[in-house]
This record gives sequence, structure tokens and C-alpha cells, in this order.
Amino acid sequence: MGVAFDIRNGTCLLTLSGEYDRANVDELASDIKGCLGSAPSVLLDFQEVTFVDGAVLSLLHDVLDRMSNRGRLGIARALPRMEDLLRIAGLTKRSNFQVFSSLEEAFQAIS
Repeated sequence: MGVAFDIRNGTCLLTLSGEYDRANVDELASDIKGCLGSAPSVLLDFQEVTFVDGAVLSLLHDVLDRMSNRGRLGIARALPRMEDLLRIAGLTKRSNFQVFSSLEEAFQAIS
């Protein structure tokens, strides 16, 4: 698990790598909370993410609930199987959540 972050155009970009599950979901929650203290929207770069479990999907729902309509949460460059999990978990039905194929597309849509 690795995380790097950057603020661009009012969006906090978290670049993630590795596996995310109940063992490290609290660390991810803390990173996202820090982002929300710096920017209204959060973009997670999933290009290097190889695994997520239900704890992470639940965390993303919780983040969206806390954000209400003041910001957006996006996932960029996820592997197809990750996109399937996000859809199955109902995240893609949320109005303030979106999946993007590229970082450029995400920053244009979220900013």
C-alpha cells in the first residue's frame, strides 16, 4: 500500500498503489479525510491498485455521504475488474461519484 497526494484545481488527487482491505482501510480513511480538509473534491488514482475489499467500498460510500453535494469523489484509471466492483457496490449510481478513464478527463469533469 502506498499513497501520494497533490492538490490540483480544487481537487485532491490521491495516487494509490497496492492492496486495500480491512487491514489498512483506516489509513486510507485518514488520507481521504486529510484531502477533504484541503479541497472539496477527491480523485483517487487507482491505476496501481490491485485489490479492494468490502471495507474499502463501504468507506467510499461513507465518504460520499459525508460530502453530500459539496464536492465529488472520482476514481481514475481503475482496472476493469475494479470498475466492476464499484458498479456492483452501487457507487456508480451515486450522483457525486464518477469513474474516469484518465486523469485529464477527471480533472476536467471535477474541477
